[in-house]
Amino acid sequence: MELLSPAGSMECLLAAARNGADAVYLGGKSLNARQGAGNFDREELKQAGDYLHERGKKLYVTVNTVVKQSELGLLEDVAEQLCYARADAAIVQDAGVCGYLRKALPGLKLHASTQMAICNAQGASYLKQRGFERAVLAREMSLDEIRSASDTGIETEVFCHGALCVACSGLCLFSSMVGSRSGNRGLCAQPCRMKYRLQGAAESEGYLLSPKDLCAAGFTDALKSAHVTSLKIEGRLKRPEYVAIVTNIYRRILDGEEYTKAHEEALRQIFNRGGFTRGYAHGIKDGEFLSTARPSHQGVRVGKAQNGRIILEKDVHIRDALAVRGDSFEDEAVKLEGKAGQTLPNPTGRTGGVFRQVSFLQMEEAEKSYASEKPTIAVRAALSLKTGESAALRVSDGELEAAATGETVQAARSAPLDAQRLTQQLKKTGGTAYFIEDVQLDASPDAFVPVSEVNRLRREALDELARLRTERNSPKLVCQPLAGYPVFEEQGSEKIRIFVQSASERLNRLLLERGADEAVYEPNDVRAEALDKLHIDGMYLYLPPVLGEKSLEGLHAFAAQSGIKGVYVTNPGQLVYTWPGEIRYDFTLNFANTFALEYAGVGENVYTPSIELTAHEIAQLGGRRELVLYGRIPLMRLRHCPLNAARGGGRHACCRACDTAKEGKRLADCSFTDRTKAVFPLRRLATDEGCVINLLNSVPLNLSGRTNELPAFGSARLLFTDETEAEAQSVLGDFISALRGALPVPPKGKYTTGHYFRKTE
Repeated sequence: MELLSPAGSMECLLAAARNGADAVYLGGKSLNARQGAGNFDREELKQAGDYLHERGKKLYVTVNTVVKQSELGLLEDVAEQLCYARADAAIVQDAGVCGYLRKALPGLKLHASTQMAICNAQGASYLKQRGFERAVLAREMSLDEIRSASDTGIETEVFCHGALCVACSGLCLFSSMVGSRSGNRGLCAQPCRMKYRLQGAAESEGYLLSPKDLCAAGFTDALKSAHVTSLKIEGRLKRPEYVAIVTNIYRRILDGEEYTKAHEEALRQIFNRGGFTRGYAHGIKDGEFLSTARPSHQGVRVGKAQNGRIILEKDVHIRDALAVRGDSFEDEAVKLEGKAGQTLPNPTGRTGGVFRQVSFLQMEEAEKSYASEKPTIAVRAALSLKTGESAALRVSDGELEAAATGETVQAARSAPLDAQRLTQQLKKTGGTAYFIEDVQLDASPDAFVPVSEVNRLRREALDELARLRTERNSPKLVCQPLAGYPVFEEQGSEKIRIFVQSASERLNRLLLERGADEAVYEPNDVRAEALDKLHIDGMYLYLPPVLGEKSLEGLHAFAAQSGIKGVYVTNPGQLVYTWPGEIRYDFTLNFANTFALEYAGVGENVYTPSIELTAHEIAQLGGRRELVLYGRIPLMRLRHCPLNAARGGGRHACCRACDTAKEGKRLADCSFTDRTKAVFPLRRLATDEGCVINLLNSVPLNLSGRTNELPAFGSARLLFTDETEAEAQSVLGDFISALRGALPVPPKGKYTTGHYFRKTE
């Protein structure tokens, strides 16, 4: 398996490459999902590509943000930079970026970012059909699901170490809806790392949405058995020492070392959030998944503080960053030096554990590992020194050969040629990636050559070999300027059709009677026994965006014989199927530019633009638009169960407690409350692969008072989740009046207008 390491700077790239990474992923100065990293400008990208390619390693460049129509001009520059750096692949999220790069750089390989939410084999099949080289799979997949995706024939890449998003990949709107900073655009404010209170069927308080960091070092063989192509280390915002240490440990494990407690200790020391989690690979364990007491680096325990003294459990250095931590998990810094077993005075007066946040010796060793070039490429050299002829040096890596020619060789005036000394001088390749393992010398007995000439020959020959290796290992890319952007004709409607969406057949039919034009059924249970009881003929079916392979297959079979009018597609994997009736595209597909509409084949179909666009930005897209004008927008989809986690429960996929629980004891009775007292309801989708939990916004979106300020659209969708029948009818009545009456109807109570009039960063 390939070992893929992150780089937020050139120093991080060197740390990765010199510690055994096979490939490095990094971002340019724009359109990448880690805007907080240092990132690489045009010349730095070229330098990074040349450095890696000379050493037989690969460069993957992230272009993994959603791109707005007004930003399409940036793609021309991005494409030129990818070509100039000769990137091995681009990691992309936006369908529009895919479409653009397919035309502008037809030879460039595309890797689908985890933000594309490829969570099943169907998604992998779709990407393969569209010519993608690789799928970076959603982090929430089990080993069986990973294997199934890999067996479609596409390369698969999985995260093996580092920070986890608690939300299902690519479907988190929490940061943008609450704080206007979009995770889809590389500026996530990480509200998941804040404190929350779980209320309802269980009571709990802490960092209830903050996962531990992932560590797969103990089961890389299982990932190999799942036919994974590449293991990816998260961390483009991390310092180079972190990149060096983590890369080095995974390199050694992939090369055959057994994973030991020493490895784990080193990984914990450089960064851990309350220990590590094995993630979803072996089935999520809800009660062990989160770091609820502390959302940041915990460090490693090195002693205990009590009764005015500190008893060391491990050696500590005076330059270590140490802290005494009590039950409150607040740290008080302390300076200590000593050996394990030693008792020292406690200058803090506090009791608790003593934790080492930073190990001076570990950081020093890590820095040494990448501070200088390591000769790793074996070279054979042939030096010709014939009196009266030009000195000549040939070097070869076994495949490529380079040569350098020097001055005419003179006869020695005194001492004869010292072959051993000459060979030793030639082998001084410090500062390069090469070491000369063998020298063949063909020289006249009286030949003389200055040391400076030998050095010059070596330098020029190795420089030429480096150029040849870089050229051989670099993709041949040609950038083709595009004539223009796709244009979709604006299509509004004199009579705007109103679609109502809920998980209740009864409510949907009631609202149809009260004036709604169409109803959309959003299932909260897609297991076979639940689908058998459904009678939604005449309605549209909303396809949940997070479904396992079996659940999606079952839902497709149900749809084929259900008498529905059509479906709402919410995930790329759903596009491998032929669905009955009309195909409508949901906002979860993040359509934000016309290249995306073209690439996805929207054509004359109805689509809902990205929920993160403003009214003005939506107006630039054209086409047959539907707008979501009411409802609690799902901010997150979770694959762990917050209720189970609060109760210390075990495997999520085996839990069916909500099926038999009394009212008030189910997840649907739970909510999260943040520090501002905002309440975020939770709703459950039951599937054969375990539950998916929707975390809903604390207030509903409501545009009934501003419909006259929106761009042209043909249909409006109203999402109902926790409203009573009377409340839903009242909302519907407001929109019937607003969309078909003389004046908009100002909403009552607390609500948001989302991003229609508030731009996302």
